[in-house]
Amino acid sequence: MYKEINYTGFEERKNKLKSIKRYNHNEPMFYRTHLGMHARRVCWLVEELLQIAKQEDSQLDPEKARALALVHDDTEIITGDVISPDKKAMSLEQKQALQKREEEAIQFLAKTFPKEFHSYNYEELLREAQAKESKEAQLVNIADKFDAFGEALHEVFAGNTNFNKPQREGYNAPVEYYFQELKKIIQTTTFLSHLATKTNLPILKAPPVFDIKKKAEEGKRHSLRSIAQETGYEHYDYWKKVTIERGNLKGIRYLVEQKESKIMTKM
Repeated sequence: MYKEINYTGFEERKNKLKSIKRYNHNEPMFYRTHLGMHARRVCWLVEELLQIAKQEDSQLDPEKARALALVHDDTEIITGDVISPDKKAMSLEQKQALQKREEEAIQFLAKTFPKEFHSYNYEELLREAQAKESKEAQLVNIADKFDAFGEALHEVFAGNTNFNKPQREGYNAPVEYYFQELKKIIQTTTFLSHLATKTNLPILKAPPVFDIKKKAEEGKRHSLRSIAQETGYEHYDYWKKVTIERGNLKGIRYLVEQKESKIMTKM
C-alpha cells in the first residue's frame, strides 16, 4: 500500500495546476485536460510501472517516484505548459531561455511553498524531475510522455482532425511525434530497456504506427459505451483502462465530457 499524499500547504499549487490547460497550441481539443489531471494520471502510470520496477531494483524508492510524478510539471505554474514536441522544435537559444525560466521557477516555487512535499525536499524533487537521471525520474519521464500520447490518441479516436497535422511549421503532429519519442526513450534509457524485457505493459512498448489521418476521419465523439470498448490499439486501450480504474467517476468524466468543439469563438 502507498502512503496518502499530504497536500497541506500546497493547496494553491493544486488550484494553479488546474488552471493550466494541456496542448495549448491545439485548438480545438475536444477533451482538453489540465496539468492537475495530467499529474495525477502520470502518478497512476508510475504506480503501474512500480509493480515490475520494484522487483527489478530493491533500492528504488516508490514514494519518491510518486512524489516526482505529482510535481514534475510544477515549474509550468510559472512558465506555462510546454509540451515535449514544442521543446524538441526549439532553437538552441530558445532552449537556453526556457532552461533559465525553469531555474527561476524552481527558485520561486521553493520559496513560495513548504520545504517538504510528501516527506521529500520540494526543491530537490523539482530538480530531480528536471534532470531525469534517477531511476524514479526515468519512470516519471516515460509516464509523462505516455500520458501525452494517450491524450492525443483520445482526440484522434474522437475524430478531431486537428490532431493529425502539425499546428505550426517545423512541428510534428502530436501522435506522430510520440510514435518516435516513446520508442527512443525506451531504447536509450537502460533501466527502461531492462524493464521492457520483463513485462508486457504497453507503456514499455514502442507504439506501432498507424494511419492517423484515416483514424481521425473515421473517429466519433466518445461516450460511456465507447470508452469501455477496446479499439485494438493496445497503447490507447491501456491508457483508457488506467484512467477509468484509477480515476473512477472523475476519470470517466474526463474521457467523455467534451470541453470544446470545432467551432471556436475567438476572444
